[in-house]
Amino acid sequence: MKSIFLKRKFVFFSLFLILFLDGLSQSFIFPILTNALLQNPHTPWSVSLSLSKREIWYGLIVGIFFFCWMIGAVFLGNLSDGWGRKKGLMISMLGLLLGNFVTAMAFLFYLLPFILLGRIIIGFTAGSQAIAQATMVDLVPRSEQARYTGWILLAVTLGAIVGPLYGEWLSIPSMGNSFHNAMPFFGVAGLSLLSIVILGICYREEEKNIQAQASLLKELKFILKNDAMKPLLLSAMGFFGCWAIDYFYMGIFLVHHFEHQPHVVSIYMACYGFGAALSMMSVAGYLEKWLEPSQGALLGWSMVALSFLLTPWNPWLLLHDVMGIVVGMGVGIGFLFTMKLFSQQVDVHHQGLVMGVFNALWVGMMGISIFVTDALNYLNSALPFLCCFLFYCFGFFARKKRPLWPFFQT
Repeated sequence: MKSIFLKRKFVFFSLFLILFLDGLSQSFIFPILTNALLQNPHTPWSVSLSLSKREIWYGLIVGIFFFCWMIGAVFLGNLSDGWGRKKGLMISMLGLLLGNFVTAMAFLFYLLPFILLGRIIIGFTAGSQAIAQATMVDLVPRSEQARYTGWILLAVTLGAIVGPLYGEWLSIPSMGNSFHNAMPFFGVAGLSLLSIVILGICYREEEKNIQAQASLLKELKFILKNDAMKPLLLSAMGFFGCWAIDYFYMGIFLVHHFEHQPHVVSIYMACYGFGAALSMMSVAGYLEKWLEPSQGALLGWSMVALSFLLTPWNPWLLLHDVMGIVVGMGVGIGFLFTMKLFSQQVDVHHQGLVMGVFNALWVGMMGISIFVTDALNYLNSALPFLCCFLFYCFGFFARKKRPLWPFFQT
């Protein structure tokens, strides 16, 4: 019994490290890319390319990652159902290693197309989150899924928070001759290699969790034929859209309404991250004992929507930061319980695929909302709030049956 407990601890540690690197690799490129491509006038790109062309490259490099992630999450999730979670995670880590090495060389030798290639590789193999979520379903009882998955998702959140600081610090030339734009990518590539070694030593997969591989299209049809899955997908789409608009617009709102005060967005996002971490570490696990998954999901997304809709009537910056904590907690609770609802719709042999679909859905809504929020704000600053409310109502009522019931079927 003790050996099983220790084995599970090692597996959790390896998953935590893998997902921390996943979150890190998503975010640390932004300060480096912004400086090298848009702000620094002395790079070869600034000399050879106009600002408009550099902005196009910037948008393409950022956008292609999320597009590839959306596709790769479904593909790798399904692959892990047939080949096993360990092999799926290994592929993700190898992609992270190769993608960061290619990106490092691109910054080292100023090869702009190779930065794009590196982000494509990292994006397509960024399925470790879906596979790790499926692994939690394999290892822990359903009654404890939210608690354990919360710790796993906390790793991604911490990686995403630390990422910009890590990227900016390791790319400062004044730190030493070895500190340059390529250095952070070499660092993540090295840590990816370490995680591969730890995963190979610690994770021993049970054969019962592996099944014969079926085609992705056939498996997707199997999931979509589930009567409960269709309204679940629609409802989750609405709630993810509400969350995404809140996430992207709050920075614009705070900067505009508080006269560009320094660090106003950074402090708010820190409060948001604190709330999300708190819910993932403890609150969601506590609520799991008292609430059904549909009730927990509704509670979390309602916290997000209500806080965002109250934003225009709040004149105090400190209260915005407090509301940021509430929003972060709502996101953590809603995300974990919605994930649990997705997991409950299929058996153990399709957990990788359904987690891939879940991740593709929220990543896709995030990508769409970037453009929607910018366009709405350009037309009228009140429109993002209206759109957020409509997304929430869509998620609230989107059901095949009993449309006035507040959430979807379980």
